[in-house]
Amino acid sequence: MAKFECVCAVTVILLQSVVGGKECLDDVKANCEMMVSMFSICTVNIQNAAKLCPKTCNMCHGNWADWSSWSGCTVTCGSSNQTRTRTCTNPPPPNNDTSCEGASEEYKSCLNDPCPVNGGWSIWSAFGICDVTCGNGTMTRTRQCNNPRPLNGGEDCQGHSQNNADCLLNRCPTHGAWTAWNEWGSCSVTCGVGLRRRDRACDNPRPSSDGNHCFGDNINYEICSKPVCATWTAWGSWSSCSDTCGYGLRERYRNCSATSDMQNFCVGSDVQNVMCKTSCNENRYQLVIPQVHFFVRLAENPLTLSPGQNIIFKNAQINEGQGYDVASGKFTVSVPGLYAFAVQYCVKANQAGYIDIVKQGTILQRSLSQEINSAASYNYRCMSMQAFTRAAISDQIWVKSGTWSSSYLYDNDNMFTSFSGVLIHV
Repeated sequence: MAKFECVCAVTVILLQSVVGGKECLDDVKANCEMMVSMFSICTVNIQNAAKLCPKTCNMCHGNWADWSSWSGCTVTCGSSNQTRTRTCTNPPPPNNDTSCEGASEEYKSCLNDPCPVNGGWSIWSAFGICDVTCGNGTMTRTRQCNNPRPLNGGEDCQGHSQNNADCLLNRCPTHGAWTAWNEWGSCSVTCGVGLRRRDRACDNPRPSSDGNHCFGDNINYEICSKPVCATWTAWGSWSSCSDTCGYGLRERYRNCSATSDMQNFCVGSDVQNVMCKTSCNENRYQLVIPQVHFFVRLAENPLTLSPGQNIIFKNAQINEGQGYDVASGKFTVSVPGLYAFAVQYCVKANQAGYIDIVKQGTILQRSLSQEINSAASYNYRCMSMQAFTRAAISDQIWVKSGTWSSSYLYDNDNMFTSFSGVLIHV
């Protein structure tokens, strides 16, 4: 009975014992050696053994050491965690039987500056319309640097935001364009004030059937100046009548203010003749009805002239007494008296030359033809002149070209080149 009471007493003692403090010690009020040997407390009553005799029963819990310092953030920007740890070494559990209660690690968040975000491209847009309405052109597509947009100092997107592709539409019409102006042509006059022209062509390029023609004129004119034209002086006084009895001739002259350049010779004759009549003591001359001795025209059209050439009129329409020789071109006087000779000749524009009426090698009259104001090469000019002379039997009269003439004479239905002789009186 005493033994039972002792056990109850021990039980009371076990139930009332408290383990305190961090150090793992047996309860000073408990006789742990006795309870182990008598009651096998370490294995029979583990719960009470841990409270009363933890050291004897090797049931001490480990205790935590102090926390370590917080670790650094795991990233340099943005949100992350910091960590600290502790070890179950203050004290450690005996024989590593029981670890410390609680966590060995603690975490807390840390916040740095926002991380930079590098830009990213969006997908390409569809290609736009062609930038031309015909021919070869370009179409364009784009993309945006917004997938994502660069933030917090992040880099922009690398590459181009625009991409081009070729496009081909219907053939374009070709619009005409002018060539450069050609050089200026020659002046339309050889003396005084005239015009000169230049032209250009609409073929640089030539317009297509559906293209526009060149705008503007293809011909351009400007004023040009040459040396001052030669002019005649005033006519001189009339000479005395060439015959002191009956009919004769009076003459007057004028001078040409020409330079040595033959193109500046004055146009026309430097002499004029008029008939005159003086009273006679006796009737030595008999005025007769004027008689046409010959009228001849060219047979060649055109007739090429050479300097100093005799001009032969082979088409004899009137030839009284055959006084005009169509082979030599000379008229031989068979009736002495006062004669009037006339020449008309036609030359082409921009050609010059002069014609002489000659008697026995002496020039009776001279006429210059110089077309200086015609810009059209198809124009013609006809000139005429007359000469009066008293001729004796066998005198010969003919027409010749001047020493520097080199042109053409023309004769057709519209232009007569002719030579005629009329006996005025005997």
